[in-house]
Amino acid sequence: MGDPKTLEREHFDIIKIPEESPHPILQFSYDNEFMYGNIASQDLLAYRNQKTGDDIQSILLDNLAKVIKQNTPETIEVETESKVFSLDFVPFQQDRYVNIYGTDITQRKKAEEKLEKYARELVSAKEKAEEATLAKSQFLATMSHEIRTPMNGIIGTANLLTGTRLNKKQQTYVSTVVRSGEMLLHIVNEILDFSKIESGMLSLAPEAFNFYHCLDDIHSLFAPVASEKGLLFELKRDNNLPVYIIGDEGRIRQILTNLINNAVKFTERGSVTLNVHLKKTTKKKTDIEFSVIDTGIGIAEDKLDKVFETFTQLDSSTIRKAGGTGLGLSLCKSFVEMMGGQLDLTSQKGQGSTFCFTISVPLPTQKAIEQAVERQKPPQTDIKVNACVLLVEDMKTNQFVATETLKNIGCSVDLAENGKQAVEKAQKKKYDLVLMDCHMPVMDGYEATEKIRKDSKKNKATPIVALTANILKEDKDRCLEVGMNDVLIKPIDQHALLQLMLQEDNILALAEKKTKPKLRKRKPVKKSTAKKKPGPQIDQDVLEGLFSSFGDKATTVIQIGLEDAEKCMNEIEKALKEKDLESLGLEAHALKSVVRQIGAMKMGETALALETKGKDGHFKDIEKLYSELCDSFKTVKQNLTEHIQPSA
Repeated sequence: MGDPKTLEREHFDIIKIPEESPHPILQFSYDNEFMYGNIASQDLLAYRNQKTGDDIQSILLDNLAKVIKQNTPETIEVETESKVFSLDFVPFQQDRYVNIYGTDITQRKKAEEKLEKYARELVSAKEKAEEATLAKSQFLATMSHEIRTPMNGIIGTANLLTGTRLNKKQQTYVSTVVRSGEMLLHIVNEILDFSKIESGMLSLAPEAFNFYHCLDDIHSLFAPVASEKGLLFELKRDNNLPVYIIGDEGRIRQILTNLINNAVKFTERGSVTLNVHLKKTTKKKTDIEFSVIDTGIGIAEDKLDKVFETFTQLDSSTIRKAGGTGLGLSLCKSFVEMMGGQLDLTSQKGQGSTFCFTISVPLPTQKAIEQAVERQKPPQTDIKVNACVLLVEDMKTNQFVATETLKNIGCSVDLAENGKQAVEKAQKKKYDLVLMDCHMPVMDGYEATEKIRKDSKKNKATPIVALTANILKEDKDRCLEVGMNDVLIKPIDQHALLQLMLQEDNILALAEKKTKPKLRKRKPVKKSTAKKKPGPQIDQDVLEGLFSSFGDKATTVIQIGLEDAEKCMNEIEKALKEKDLESLGLEAHALKSVVRQIGAMKMGETALALETKGKDGHFKDIEKLYSELCDSFKTVKQNLTEHIQPSA
């Protein structure tokens, strides 16, 4: 046996361990008798639970009964005034007692609370960012619609003018209008592309295409532009490049066009070269390297990293002369990365720049090549389509442009000014095609399409094509979901409309070749007969543009516009009395478009303000704006009526 004093000391040391532990240790019998508690447990037993208000002892006894009954360990958490404890109940059935081991988890809980708070903040920030992105996308879609709607009238009417008898000077003017309109649409498209990339909604559309034709088109586009500046634009390509590849031709063109356009803009002397090199090829795919090299102003080394940032323009004085949104290179970089490549830049100030990227593209099958050849056939401009078309459109300008365009290719046109009228007409008459605007009063194009698909016996299967200025993917998806066959983006292009129509077998059967296409004789332009210019409420340039573009029909457009404006005013008054914000906003939106078309730009601004305030629900401001709108309309109506009345 060991020394009794040594054993006594060891026994004392063992007992001392739990006694001096900083963590609470307690022991209860199966009869709920308190058997032991170390020093740390005394402080615990003196507190009450912060959350429930119960004293700690009653909490211990409640859980003790549960542990004894189930004979399984149990862990609970209790919170005192300043600390949080985790209590582990461990039953010893044979000896009929339960040990309770406490752990101070105050710091851990504080850390967890901080993490939870941080996680909540992250989730909240993410949700706000997503909401902001969605709001931005919706805003850009709305702005696209607002810009594209008047552009439909401008470009559409200009294209119609090209089919009339024009002298060389007039042809130059019309060409300038078309080019300027297309440039504006290009800027709108760049901004929308950027928004779609940001929100992850932009995807590639790969298909087989003639790679040589693509490169030749780009060379043909920029060679005369470069030549005008005294530059040489060269296309150098390997002879062993495949003729047909699979890729998103539109995006590849957009990348190269942006890079070459920048190179030409920022090069004053020397040359711009597009090199296309075959790096590697297999039976199924090939790697192609593109390089755009210029001898232009170059980029300083400390600014190279900023080139691909969005909305970045490195030299404001140069950019002011060259123009641009600062989005082109950012979009190019994103498109190249979507294709699995990387856009690189080497440049030296005053020595020029080289943009280079490599993409790996699949090679098409023979069937895919044949389909590509079919798609490449030039637009059939010598075709008359003896089709009966239902045009559903509420805007007068769009009605005019679309109707004239359809008549030019041989169609007869019935007009419906809202979805309800379209549904009614579709019940009574069989149509070969329905062109459906999406946003209209009374009933929009989505609901009208669903009703036609469901209820119309005559037109249940008739092709329905959306007319919209909204080009976001979700807008097209919604059109297809409600039963439309396709989407035609405003401004309406005659060739695009014709090709789309000829995709439908029932319309293709109605197509006939023209024998002798004729130019329509241009009617003399009716000039204003008013004794004086219209008042300040009317934009003189817009008014003169109406008479210049539409001739005799301009007076009718103004009269109809005033009638429509009066209807909108009546509906706004009704919505205001009923506090119907949705109807008020819809009618204010319609009024804004109508009065702008007839030159009442200031009234249009007031209508826009009313539409915005309607969404906010500020009735006091709405009533004030409505009063201003009434005064404006009274003046506009008087001025325009006097302006179109013939002189005595």
